[in-house]
Amino acid sequence: YKNFIEDKLLNESDPNYSGKEVWTKVNIASARIYGAEFKADWDLAQLIHAPAGFNAGFSLNYSKGEDTQTGEAINTVAPLSSVIRLGYDATDERFGGQLRITAVAGKAGDAWSNANNVDNIKAPGYVKADITAYYKPVANLTIRTGLFNLTDVKYWDYMDLAGVDKDYVGLDRRTQPGRNWGIDLSYNF
Repeated sequence: YKNFIEDKLLNESDPNYSGKEVWTKVNIASARIYGAEFKADWDLAQLIHAPAGFNAGFSLNYSKGEDTQTGEAINTVAPLSSVIRLGYDATDERFGGQLRITAVAGKAGDAWSNANNVDNIKAPGYVKADITAYYKPVANLTIRTGLFNLTDVKYWDYMDLAGVDKDYVGLDRRTQPGRNWGIDLSYNF
């Protein structure tokens, strides 16, 4: 990439620092980002003779980014991650649901840029599970619901820890939500 835009946390040595956490956009003149993704979806009725409507999927993503002028890592590039899912969709598509398990590797050491002049804290890896379902009582109305972070695991999104020094004491306030649920309705006109 040329002129790649990345988020940067301002620190105390920056003249624009206001005593609060402030993020800005920075221009990386030349960046290289590479990786690989594998994704597969299966109709379990055809694959293993499960009842019609059962399906499964798997994805694995790897990426790495580097500022080619400084050799520094690019913080906004995601660590290794994968998703495994098992779902069901009724043959008339009126209802269905899925169990989704997400695993994300940690990010530490050289995987972080030192652009903020901090010894970045390690973003620990995590595994979490979500269950979602939908129902269409009439043609244009869909009700969706979900139970997220089913096992109530304490985890951090790696970007919430970018630019955070390893000696930072307020780490718990940066965690993602514990077990939570949601419901939404959508109507298509």
